[in-house]
Amino acid sequence: MGQTFFAGIADINWKIEHEYPDVRESMSDYILAGEPETAEEIVFTQEDVQSVMEQFPQFEVGYAESDCIYQKIAEMLPMRSCLLMHGAVITYGESAYMFTAPSGTGKSTHISLWRKYLGEKVEIVNGDKPIVRVDKSGVTVYGTPWGGKEKWQKNRSAPLAAICLIHRSKENKITRICPGEYLSELMQQAYLPQKEEEAAKTLELLDELMAEVPFYLLECDMSEGAVQCSFEKLTGFIYTERRKVEK
Repeated sequence: MGQTFFAGIADINWKIEHEYPDVRESMSDYILAGEPETAEEIVFTQEDVQSVMEQFPQFEVGYAESDCIYQKIAEMLPMRSCLLMHGAVITYGESAYMFTAPSGTGKSTHISLWRKYLGEKVEIVNGDKPIVRVDKSGVTVYGTPWGGKEKWQKNRSAPLAAICLIHRSKENKITRICPGEYLSELMQQAYLPQKEEEAAKTLELLDELMAEVPFYLLECDMSEGAVQCSFEKLTGFIYTERRKVEK
């Protein structure tokens, strides 16, 4: 490997060696100024990078190296009380809200509508792969360098107040759910490591997450009405009093 830097992601220091500039560019907001006292070392080989390229032949080699590092970090997270989710996270005030759904369902559109109609009070923390920490202090969600095709990401964290599953519908309705009834759907939105011990820890963390954080099912279209529906239920505020004033 040609270069080394240290990054702080999800309150964990990582030592990253890499060959191509894509890695440093994608993690620029997370690079630490100096060398920390302790750091988790990301170990991978060029054979690992080639394996990613074989799996995704559309990837250029620099992007494949970045993806390889992402996978290595995701595999290590559970033993550090964290799991990586497929979802989009926003904050309103001091609280964070995660919207999760299969790709193409509309989670990115929905959070962009929150931003459109509620203005700068809404901050997009991550558009694709946030990290969730579940420990004795509560549940915290973190932005990561992996923000999806829109590259929506912020190097910040916030208490996770709710998780919302999105289903497309012609009507806008939100209901609090028992997450166990949607377990198979939720499992598809969590990164499950290959190693048995880490996979078991991920399931344990998911159980703790479902016990600590309220889950909702949002059936919606892609309109302002959908924003009002989810906003009022998740935050407890009246939408018309909080909506951005048009100039």
